[in-house]
Amino acid sequence: MTTLAYGCVAAEGRTFADPKVIGRKPPGASKVFNNYRLIYPVTLNDDEIAALIESFKEASVLVKNAGFDAVKIHAGHGCLLSQFLSPYTNRRNDRWGGSAEKRCCLPASVVEAVRAAVGEDFPILVKMNVSDGISGGLEIEGAPLKRLRHLRRPEQQPLSPAAVLLRRLHSCL
Repeated sequence: MTTLAYGCVAAEGRTFADPKVIGRKPPGASKVFNNYRLIYPVTLNDDEIAALIESFKEASVLVKNAGFDAVKIHAGHGCLLSQFLSPYTNRRNDRWGGSAEKRCCLPASVVEAVRAAVGEDFPILVKMNVSDGISGGLEIEGAPLKRLRHLRRPEQQPLSPAAVLLRRLHSCL
């Protein structure tokens, strides 16, 4: 059995970023109230999105240069990339939101930038939700399969789908 070590890169955003810690309102895909932090996030503009993509690229190069076997891009569980994928938190009507395909643009752009930075032979993993577990969010049926198709090029990076299935679990108990 072979053990691989990977470095995980993520942008926290509206769900987990505490304004008291980061010194400002957390970023988000759209101005959708955060019931966890009881705050509205700041909607990222195009320049901030470009800087975010660059940050993922730089962090991934650091992971590679530190000697890890792979880099994992965290796009699940309410992190910033996850918010762009979810119809609940992404209510944009620009190139970064709207249709399932447009909601995939930021995570896909991050993967493409990271791929260009770390090279074709360095493994990239992508962790994503297949369900948000909230009304109006991603559901297992439908959009997540489209989303997976848009992000994945089989020869390049494996996907690590994760599901939030609390409602379904509770209905089984």
